[in-house]
Amino acid sequence: MISYRGKAKPAWRVASKEFAATPLFPGTPRVNVRRPEAPRAPGNLPGVLLAALALAALLGVAAVDVWLFRGLRAARFEGGEVVPLRREAHGDDVAVGHDVVAAFEA
Repeated sequence: MISYRGKAKPAWRVASKEFAATPLFPGTPRVNVRRPEAPRAPGNLPGVLLAALALAALLGVAAVDVWLFRGLRAARFEGGEVVPLRREAHGDDVAVGHDVVAAFEA
């Protein structure tokens, strides 16, 4: 039905028109039917403003974190009792008295 030695048969044109006109799945829209196009979206100014606000908030939180971290580092040396570490015979640093270590080793 397709060809005689490479040339299309006369019935091919008729058959191809019928094949194209018959839907493969009845009830579905045809291929040549144009789909409705969505209207163009307006400018995205609210989205840009929201993204800029979110970025500013993130940078603000990062700045507060840096400020608090610097405050913690400065406050670490201002007060509090510092217990000097001693080197024990086995080479480990301990911050407790020798009597406590002796009690645990006994």
